[in-house]
Amino acid sequence: DACIENGLSEKTAKSNKAKIRNVLILSGKNSLKQIRGKDAIHVQKQLRKLPSNAHKMAEFKGLELPEIIKRNEIVCKPVLSEGTVKGTIHTVVTFFDYAIRMEYTDLNPFKGMKFKK
Repeated sequence: DACIENGLSEKTAKSNKAKIRNVLILSGKNSLKQIRGKDAIHVQKQLRKLPSNAHKMAEFKGLELPEIIKRNEIVCKPVLSEGTVKGTIHTVVTFFDYAIRMEYTDLNPFKGMKFKK
């Protein structure tokens, strides 16, 4: 199994894929090469507004991430912790480093991002 060969469990690989997919959706861009620093900052701000476990809540069933964030302004469910946001960004930094090595993009807009203490 490719996940095991790369040192990742299937569960970790699935989690990482979901994090990367969510970040790409929140960026609003169609390709990695289009994502720049201002987009990375936007994604980080959006992640901080995303409700924890939104996919498990009836209030958000069938909604896309931007709609979930907008709906949560009304229903006020708890949002992702700063540690979760940081972990998500860390996963994306690693992904973009790989994408640079494979020449899918030319820069890593998430590298060096600052986080709340």
